[in-house]
Amino acid sequence: GSELAVTPEGAAAALLDAWDRGHEQTAARCRAVMAANFETACAAPAFLRLPAPLVSGLLADPTLNAREQAVFEAALNWALAQPHPSPRKASGSRGAFDGRETLLAHVRFPLMAPEALVLRVLGSEEAARSGVLKDMATEAVTWQAVAPLLRPQVRLRFLSQTQCTPRVPVASSKPGAAAISAKAGGAPERVPGGAGESAR
Repeated sequence: GSELAVTPEGAAAALLDAWDRGHEQTAARCRAVMAANFETACAAPAFLRLPAPLVSGLLADPTLNAREQAVFEAALNWALAQPHPSPRKASGSRGAFDGRETLLAHVRFPLMAPEALVLRVLGSEEAARSGVLKDMATEAVTWQAVAPLLRPQVRLRFLSQTQCTPRVPVASSKPGAAAISAKAGGAPERVPGGAGESAR
């Protein structure tokens, strides 16, 4: 039988279908396409319908080809689209990550562009609602403030060593993207034209 090509735009829907049917080989192919083209693949509406184990597996993938801000946004969008697993807090407000804190362990916050880390993550409503998110993002800011050669000496309380290690994509549809993602020294990614890049 001939196999249909899996496109980045259709990979989430194909993965969901393969998962439902128990077709592991097709599911693995879909996961590989999503990992290589994550930012495009996670924008598909079907991404929000993926079961938690598939989302966790994708976010944890060390070969994921994506900016870490996009990984965080994908985790947030997915969590917001799910029914809440935990009862409402006494304060009445629930965060998207309540009961789903394990998703955050797959986001490599220290490798985000500093502007995105401070403005998009620490400055978000979600950080105000989630102590785990706030602790991880605050520790990532501290990690970024230390010179790369001294970073191994930073004592991590909330982040794992994996979260401080650059992902290494297997293949990329954009020339040079894999080389940029795998920069030595674990340098945070830069947002082209990002505000505050020259302000020190």
